[in-house]
Amino acid sequence: MKLTFIITSPDHSFLYGLFYVMAFLVSSVIFIFVGLRKKYPISTWLLITLFGVLFFIIGNKLVTLNSAGWYQLLKGNGLPETGRSILGGILGLVAGLIFAKRWLKFNLPVLDHLAYALPVGMAITRIGCLFGGCCYGTVTTLPWAVQYGNNFQVFQIQSANLQIPGTSTLSLPMHPTQIYDLLFCLGIWLLIYLTRKTWKATGSRLIFVILCYVIFRFVNEFFRDSSMIGHMGEMYLGIKIIQWMILCAAITIAFLLFYRETRFSRGSFQIKETYQINFYREFQLFLAVPAFLTLTYNWLAPFEILTLTFFTSLLLSIYFYNIYCQVFTTHLRRIIPLFFFFSLLTMSQINIDNGKKVSASGNKGWFSISTFGSIGNYPDNHYDCNGTLKETLKRNYSTFGAGVSYHYKPTDYRHLTISTNLYSNTDQSNVPNEVNYESTNINFMASYSGRYAGATVGISSGGSTSLFGSDVVPIIGGWAGEKETIFAEANLMNNYHLMGPPGLAQIGIGSGFGQADKNVGRVGLSIMPNIGLFSARSYTLGGYFAANVLIKDRFTLKPSLFVGKYFGGSMGLEMHLGKDKWKSRTQSNNTHL
Repeated sequence: MKLTFIITSPDHSFLYGLFYVMAFLVSSVIFIFVGLRKKYPISTWLLITLFGVLFFIIGNKLVTLNSAGWYQLLKGNGLPETGRSILGGILGLVAGLIFAKRWLKFNLPVLDHLAYALPVGMAITRIGCLFGGCCYGTVTTLPWAVQYGNNFQVFQIQSANLQIPGTSTLSLPMHPTQIYDLLFCLGIWLLIYLTRKTWKATGSRLIFVILCYVIFRFVNEFFRDSSMIGHMGEMYLGIKIIQWMILCAAITIAFLLFYRETRFSRGSFQIKETYQINFYREFQLFLAVPAFLTLTYNWLAPFEILTLTFFTSLLLSIYFYNIYCQVFTTHLRRIIPLFFFFSLLTMSQINIDNGKKVSASGNKGWFSISTFGSIGNYPDNHYDCNGTLKETLKRNYSTFGAGVSYHYKPTDYRHLTISTNLYSNTDQSNVPNEVNYESTNINFMASYSGRYAGATVGISSGGSTSLFGSDVVPIIGGWAGEKETIFAEANLMNNYHLMGPPGLAQIGIGSGFGQADKNVGRVGLSIMPNIGLFSARSYTLGGYFAANVLIKDRFTLKPSLFVGKYFGGSMGLEMHLGKDKWKSRTQSNNTHL
């Protein structure tokens, strides 16, 4: 029996953007994590990462421009949408990292740390290409071929070229070149790991990654269709123009790798272990990113804008925090925000001098109660009978509820939480004759956190007329990394009861700032759907900011914010009951404020 992969998803543009952003985040988290393990300054390292991402986006686009596109760009008419090239993105990425390194006079290794992150990011991107219907292959009869539905561009191209009849519902079977690419990227990652002790010169590891990939791309181009790469797919002396470019690049890279490895002997590099931060040069480089976003806003894709905005916001928060730490002493850093935002809760706050910390006595398990609320707005798209967008209305939502949780923490790095929350939703439109909604919902969740990973599972149920209506949706969440320092997280409905529609699905990174049991901050990308959640025909991407802040040892504040074209925000307060083992107390002289 002939086996063929068939992809007909109507949300292919969304899936491509989702995996594109996920590739950015995952590879960036790997790159950032490696640098932080080397004790690199966090602001400098994030700025270098940001410029790598920025130049990746630039190279990804510019390499596909033809002469007319360059003329349009140089005349100041903007950049036409001609597609993307991963090879151009890689060249831009390396150029951006080198430029930032030289500008900041950063004398520590940079490129070698990208060798592990780059193949993973490229592999994730190819999943998006597979579901998005781009980078497809030539026609084949192989059993693992892939076919696309009539809503994909490849179908329309084949139909226009009379390769398929007008009554057909699927494209011709094609080579799944995206899967070939994905598997080879994973193979590169394994090869880099096995040869990690082979290289003598700094940067050779990344050069080897790029060399392996360009050689593979030269071969893979024989199986890739040329209809989406414009003049780059034209034939010259039996092979494509892009293959001639790849061949020249491969020869140059191979020569560079051979030269570096034969010129330098092992141990000839004396790597400096210190770096002095130059805040003035950092801030100059940082200002170039918002300036670039302002000038090129019209020709950047939404997920590219959000990715750059995410890193820019993260860096800006770090700069503000550093300035805050310079202005206020250690003693005042915690008191100032509490005084302004939580004065009622901190009127009897006790100032505890630094002393010897010991584990507090108490039970391994304890209960907590919480209350929360949220407000915001989101889009409601209206379509005509032909599926064309007719108008977009704004709807306002609010939630309010409470919950109870049981915590069990036998050790410092194992924490089990079982919780349930009851809350009400109100969803209204400012337009007359539009339907308004009110519902009562309940969810059940179980969370477990280890030292380097954790997960949350559960269900949410509710309806407009009864507590247990027909709408039952899963709650899934997970994180991985070192929670005290930096970790990556992904959530599906995990924050919905706090954030409303913006909390449907989230991908981001966070940090416990050295005290994950007390304070955790998280930033990332959030997907806000249209009415209908899983059956939504549209969505809005935005950034989210969320935190857990311990107040007075028993109260945890949980603010969160969705920012983008639409707004959403929430506030939660959790009160811990009883004496729990995860806290610590200080033995010293206490003075009342």
